[in-house]
Amino acid sequence: MVMSFTGIMLPDYKELVYKIIFPAMFGEVILMLWLLIKGIKIEEKDL
Repeated sequence: MVMSFTGIMLPDYKELVYKIIFPAMFGEVILMLWLLIKGIKIEEKDL
């Protein structure tokens, strides 16, 4: 959302914002891949 806002409203600062936001974007991709590979284990409840 920050990247989109910066690209539209403040295109001159796009590179600076990208340098700041990149670690968070990288972490998000790693988390997504980990969840896809490892999965989330949900305990089944007995009814």
